[in-house]
Amino acid sequence: MSATYPNTIAGSEYPTPFVPFDLLAGEAPLTTNRATVANGQNLAQFQVVAMNAAGELVAWNPAATATVTDGDGTPGGTLQIPVTASRAIGIMAQAVNAGSGALPGLYYTGGHFNHEALVWPGGTTTLAARRAAFAGTPITVSQLIRDSGFGG
Repeated sequence: MSATYPNTIAGSEYPTPFVPFDLLAGEAPLTTNRATVANGQNLAQFQVVAMNAAGELVAWNPAATATVTDGDGTPGGTLQIPVTASRAIGIMAQAVNAGSGALPGLYYTGGHFNHEALVWPGGTTTLAARRAAFAGTPITVSQLIRDSGFGG
């Protein structure tokens, strides 16, 4: 995503003249929440995010895993299990650069979004994979109707 989008937070001012963009792809309740962005994270506006074990926002990493150890602390084989950061839970409403320390951030927790307007990790390129990322959440991603072969 190379476009720059306006500040979409309530009470903010849009640039003059306003230029619409296609963030939303359908009708659904648009909900937000606040959380701390983890130290070292530089999250772009509309980037897909997850929460780490400390409850802080991090870039979503669908391949995140952890190695299981046995009771005496030695590696318990090669068993890999998904970790919290492997589950997408939201979309950044604004960019936050927490490179020098954790900062508060606002993120979308629900809505119907244009999948092409979001910032995805490399390798998450198909609509099916992007829909699967938000399975079980109030977030839906889809293609814009005008781009889907319907209409004129």
